[in-house]
Amino acid sequence: MRKKFLLKLISACILLSFGLYFHGVVLAEKAQKHEGHGAQSPAALLTSVDLEIKPSEPKAGKETELIFSLKDADGKPLKGLTISHERILHAIIISADFSVFAHIHPEDFGAVTADMLKKAGFKVKYAFPRAGRYMIAVDYAVKGSGLSEGFTVDISGTPVMGAMITDFSKKQKIGDYEITLKTMPEKIKAGKKTVLSYEIKKDGKKVTDLEPYLDAPMHIAVMMTDFNNFQHTHGEAPGGSKHSSAGHEMHDAPAKFGSIIKASLLFLVKGDYVIFGEIKHKGKVIPIKFMIKAE
Repeated sequence: MRKKFLLKLISACILLSFGLYFHGVVLAEKAQKHEGHGAQSPAALLTSVDLEIKPSEPKAGKETELIFSLKDADGKPLKGLTISHERILHAIIISADFSVFAHIHPEDFGAVTADMLKKAGFKVKYAFPRAGRYMIAVDYAVKGSGLSEGFTVDISGTPVMGAMITDFSKKQKIGDYEITLKTMPEKIKAGKKTVLSYEIKKDGKKVTDLEPYLDAPMHIAVMMTDFNNFQHTHGEAPGGSKHSSAGHEMHDAPAKFGSIIKASLLFLVKGDYVIFGEIKHKGKVIPIKFMIKAE
């Protein structure tokens, strides 16, 4: 079974408020500030995304094709697609137990061709590791304006995903890396701006030679534990340069940076959230996961 969700872009990052939605149309309001994206009127951003899954009844552990067809308000192939963070489309996959996170792109499986752009159709492949429910969020850009849409997919077979593990600790060990998360304010308030500050160490020493990953110091995906209120945004590295585009201030990641990365977020409602992060060091992408509570 596949369900589709309505998503909205708001405030300083893309904030996707999920609710059941079956007709395939997403209306994105003008974002006040979003890295790499300009602004258009809401009418200009009326688009739709269709998701075709092959096989139609995907099973755990089996490679599955996810085929995205992007359309304009008239149902025709969407024109004016632009590269955002080095990719034509970003697909983010999160399992209902929050043990699985994936960030994939059509370019991971081959070059984007002129025919793909003409048809506005793009494919990725993924083997869902366990049976259960997954969220699939799709990010893309039209003439520099960021858009997003989301789906849920139920995967059958075995093994079956287990219950979510609750862990609000602010320190995490990932191989030789130690990641510490601080928030400002310390007690997060729903509806108020929150600054996340990550400190990255390796073998007890501060890491100062992190590298940009897909044109950002950090990619961040956030979702409530009830599978609502999804966000995809990016961290900033102190010392990065700034430039203006379409009337907005943008932040460029330096070639090497660390050990602190910061990000500003807005948690709309009270509840528990899982925050996934991706950083890059010495050519390797390092996944990060924390859980926080908004009061």
